[in-house]
Amino acid sequence: MGLEAKCNHLRKEVEEIFKKNPEIYCPYFQEKVVLNSDGFHHLRYSSRSERSKQEQILKFSLFPLAIPVIR
Repeated sequence: MGLEAKCNHLRKEVEEIFKKNPEIYCPYFQEKVVLNSDGFHHLRYSSRSERSKQEQILKFSLFPLAIPVIR
């Protein structure tokens, strides 16, 4: 699987996580954490430009681990 294909595959998986978990209660902050389009955009882009495919793959592959951490 090429870099572009892997990035697209992981992006779709993370998109599904965002859709299935629009809000997650975080006991540490004692409030809900919202997973929305702004957060998803942040995974793909920095404030200046699109992140490299390798950086996006890293963020997308680690993102599923964030859900249990937030909970």
